[in-house]
Amino acid sequence: MQPPTSAAGGGATSFISQVRSVDAARRQRVATLLGWCIGGSSSALVLQGLFLRDLAPVLAGLAFAITSFTAAEIARRGRGVVAGLMLSALPCLGSVIAVAASGELGGAPFAGVLGIIVALATLEGRALRFVLGLALGCAFLILAIGHQGGVTVPPPAQLLASGFSLVAMSAVVAFVHARTFNALLEKVAAEQAHAAEAEDRYRAIALNTQDLVALIDAPGVVRYASASFVRVLGFDASGMQATKVFADEPDASAFDTLLTLARAGQAARSDVRRKRADGTAGRFECALSPTAAGEVLCVARDVTAERGMALELEQSRKMEALGRFAGSIAHDFNNLLSVMRTCSTLAAEAIAPDSPARAELNDVQEAVSRASGLTSQLLSFSRRDVVVAARVELGPPLQRAAELARRLLGASIKLEAEIPADLWAVLTGPSQLDQIVMNLAANARDAMPSGGTLRLVAHNEPQSPIGEAVLLSISDSGMGMSAETRAHLFEPFFTTKPVGIGTGLGLATVFGVVKALGGQIEVHSEPSQGTEFRIWLPRALERATPVPVQAPRAPLRRSTSHVTVLVVDDDADVRGLMVRLISSEGFQVISAADTEQALVQASRLAELPVLVTDVHLPGSEGGVWLAKRLLDRFPSMRVVLVSGFAPDPQATARLIGEGARFVQKPFSPGALVFAVRESLGLTPTPNPGAMTAPG
Repeated sequence: MQPPTSAAGGGATSFISQVRSVDAARRQRVATLLGWCIGGSSSALVLQGLFLRDLAPVLAGLAFAITSFTAAEIARRGRGVVAGLMLSALPCLGSVIAVAASGELGGAPFAGVLGIIVALATLEGRALRFVLGLALGCAFLILAIGHQGGVTVPPPAQLLASGFSLVAMSAVVAFVHARTFNALLEKVAAEQAHAAEAEDRYRAIALNTQDLVALIDAPGVVRYASASFVRVLGFDASGMQATKVFADEPDASAFDTLLTLARAGQAARSDVRRKRADGTAGRFECALSPTAAGEVLCVARDVTAERGMALELEQSRKMEALGRFAGSIAHDFNNLLSVMRTCSTLAAEAIAPDSPARAELNDVQEAVSRASGLTSQLLSFSRRDVVVAARVELGPPLQRAAELARRLLGASIKLEAEIPADLWAVLTGPSQLDQIVMNLAANARDAMPSGGTLRLVAHNEPQSPIGEAVLLSISDSGMGMSAETRAHLFEPFFTTKPVGIGTGLGLATVFGVVKALGGQIEVHSEPSQGTEFRIWLPRALERATPVPVQAPRAPLRRSTSHVTVLVVDDDADVRGLMVRLISSEGFQVISAADTEQALVQASRLAELPVLVTDVHLPGSEGGVWLAKRLLDRFPSMRVVLVSGFAPDPQATARLIGEGARFVQKPFSPGALVFAVRESLGLTPTPNPGAMTAPG
């Protein structure tokens, strides 16, 4: 494959122009030197006339000298052609005038030859042809004058002197011409060597570049295509229409627009889609720019991976922002639900069992439970729920989840499960795997209203996008999804179902759980062609090291009225509720709204048996930080974490693994009291209610 000929042609044109410029400057210098030489030699005519007391040689010599010196000055000022015409035409015309005036041939032939020599040294092109024609015409005039009136031939001595003068002048002209011409040749040789080096360099670039480089002529045909076309697209693009080379439909019209802009002299750049040699769809950034030769240079770079990464980053940022928003909503909502659940429970306990109000209170409790489920899903999506992960051999829980999914799907949908027994272990929470499978199964069921097949396949994958991982593939034969739907699939509250059916949190929960486990999820779907979710969960390479747990505390041997409990929560209603519940058990309770107040309260105590704190507190520090700070001062202090939103779930889970109790919001009265009494080694109160275990 040859390098771009038009580019080379453009470089050659520029080089020729440079050589012509250098040669013109050389001819100007020659004209300047010859002007001074001819002007100086004309003084011989003046001396000859003065010696012979003949006015004609004196006048001729003066005319020659003045004209030559003037031509030299004109050449010095950059008008070399004008100077060359003056210096070459003067001897020719002077020879005719001298013969006509004196009737003697004299040195007329030599003068004509001198004019031709000067013209060859200082002129080119039409100016040179003009002087040669003038010299020939002057020679015919001299012959005509001699034929009509007779011309006296000078003696041999005079001819010898004129010939010697011509030889001397010719030698001067040849010396000056040769010297300046040699300098020009050296310049040309240096430029040629530089051009050859540049050509080799550009040839190497064109042959080895990964970008697609092409030159497109005015009709839109590729006149040069780099070797990368064969490597990237699988064919040599030379001689093909550029639109068919660089873009597939529907981006061909976009490339035509770029080409039109480049032909108009404006650089243009845009992305187009093009299938690559391996059959995969690619995205190429095409940059088109006009060249001096009237062609268009196109450089196309494969940016498929870059654009994919940019899209993933944008999607990740959007999901992170949505997660923070969802987590904040869940946190505030859980505070309200805690008050509703606790107050409704206390109200139910305060009325008679057969009171009609119990039915209404039960409805309130049921609504609180459903709302709690929604906030739990939001927290799973935002990855702010607290989960104590453990090393789990994946085969058995997947088999159990598949059986649960089979019951969920119903008789019209067939479940095919391929779960090998040698699946690697992963780190996961108690119910996270069930959340993934059940939510995806529910989504598949809704996509197959007339029945179909759901396949659940799992296998070990040593070289996955996240390294060693277990790949879980869940695919259905349902209606599939469009690209627009796929773009919003994991956003909370996004759903394609009719209003009132579904919450739009199922797939958002799956996304949050997978990310919380350090995994990756992908979806492949087309309308009417079903949907496949691929989930990679990282392999747990080593068995988890048992976390040291605080030793069980000896049963309390004194009254609870002498036990101080510090309650910290930024919500005044929740804080007041927790104070009332714990105080009802006989504990001494002090409270604080944030970490700063809590540290002040603790500084006044000699002993702090129990800290009950919300995980999410105002400011940069939270409940986990506060617990660690107070544990440094009160090593025997017991910690009860109360929250449904953890800014740092891993730190919270570590503290729970070290022995802290955890109560999930919204909590019941029994759950909070149970955790406080259990942390002290007291006999738990019966019927702890809806206490949530860690996770």
